[in-house]
Amino acid sequence: MPALLDRVVLHEATTVTLHVAGALPGEQFTTTFDRSELMSVAGMPPMARPHFLAIVSSATLAASLARNGSQVDGFVVENYTAGGHNAPPRGRLVLSDTGEPK
Repeated sequence: MPALLDRVVLHEATTVTLHVAGALPGEQFTTTFDRSELMSVAGMPPMARPHFLAIVSSATLAASLARNGSQVDGFVVENYTAGGHNAPPRGRLVLSDTGEPK
């Protein structure tokens, strides 16, 4: 994401790889954002780059991101008590007829 932000503020096209559930082996999916397709960007100065706060599940991951030189402006470290995507399952697992959690 930091590299994507760097390109967008310079009015450059950027492509992101998408991870698609159910994709077949070898299938790759991407999406591209090119501001020049929406409006003229010729001669426009760079925009101010917004801050990027990475949401991580451990201080170890935050330290790794900070060391590798990515332009992360800060971290939100959450664990299962946050109730977000790292929350532990609640109760007994119940699946639908198609195998999806209910």
